[in-house]
Amino acid sequence: MIGIAGTLGAARMTGRAQEQAQRSQWRRQVRRDAYSQFISKASQAIAVAEAAHQAALDHTPEAAESYKVLVKAQAALEEAYVLVQLEGPEKAAEAADEAHSEVLSWKINIGWLLEESPRVGRERALREAAGANLLAVDRLHDFTEVCRELLDKEEKRGRPRRLGAGR
Repeated sequence: MIGIAGTLGAARMTGRAQEQAQRSQWRRQVRRDAYSQFISKASQAIAVAEAAHQAALDHTPEAAESYKVLVKAQAALEEAYVLVQLEGPEKAAEAADEAHSEVLSWKINIGWLLEESPRVGRERALREAAGANLLAVDRLHDFTEVCRELLDKEEKRGRPRRLGAGR
């Protein structure tokens, strides 16, 4: 009886450990997907913003259409941003917030350039757009680094421990 109880207890502990490992792996994959979607959508929005920014500076006939494409790219980024806010830990959510804010700021300033808003002024819109451009790229890089770090930590935590490890 004692042997059977010990075997059943060990099987139960092994099952729980396996379930926990599977849940951790699933959670890591969900976060990885959210992070990669955000990086992809932010990269696309930045590329579109660069084209719209240049078109606004050059006063090309395509500037208004380029801005419409930017609005759509930013909306797609918004969806990915919400997913990171929902699924990511605080550190990832904060880094995504900074990158998202800079892309949004850039979009707003490009809009001001296009409408040549008297309340903002072209010179200020030029400065703000140029600054948001650089910051958007930097903040996306920062977000990518944070995600890499977080995923590495999760992977190390999720690995099964060898017998005798940690002594």
